[in-house]
Amino acid sequence: MPKHLWILLLAGIIQPFAVAADLSEYSCEYEFKRYGMAGGTNVTVKDGKIQKIEHYNHQHVTNEVDANGYPLRLGFNCSVYATRGDKEQVWRDDGRVITIEYAKDSLMDGSILSVTQTTPGFLIDMSKVRHASVCGANAETPIRLYLSNTSKRCQVRIKSYLYDLAPVKRAD
Repeated sequence: MPKHLWILLLAGIIQPFAVAADLSEYSCEYEFKRYGMAGGTNVTVKDGKIQKIEHYNHQHVTNEVDANGYPLRLGFNCSVYATRGDKEQVWRDDGRVITIEYAKDSLMDGSILSVTQTTPGFLIDMSKVRHASVCGANAETPIRLYLSNTSKRCQVRIKSYLYDLAPVKRAD
C-alpha cells in the first residue's frame, strides 16, 4: 500500500479520538449586604449547549460573633440544580431559550427554571422556582440573574419577602 494512503487511513482512524468536546464553565457571585444575602451561579456548556446549572445562596439572619470574635453567619440556604439528562427534569430547547421543568414528586416540586443564552452570557429566570422546596425558612432565590461571559460578578434582581410584605410607612 502506498505511503500516502497509510497516512490518510491513519488520520481517519485517529481523527475521531483527537476531537475533544468543547467544555466551558462560567460562574459569578453576588452579595446584597442590605438583605444579608450572598450567592453564586455556575453554568457548564458542552459543544454550545448548556449541560448543568448550579445556583446557591445564603441569607444571614444574624451578624452575631462567637467567643473568638468570628462571625457566626447563621441563616438559611437556597440551592437550585439542573443537569441535562436528570430523570426528574424535562429540558426543552427552543433556540436560545431552555426551559427546565422539575417533576412534581421531586425535591423541586414542579418548579420551572428558564435560561436564555445571550451573546455575552446567560439570563436565568428563577421566578417560577418554588422557594419552599429549595430554601430554608425566609431565604429566597433571586427572581432573575444575569451571568456574563466576561465578568465574575452577577447582576441579580431579588424580591425580598421579608421587606416587601409590610412596606414601612414614614411618620411625617
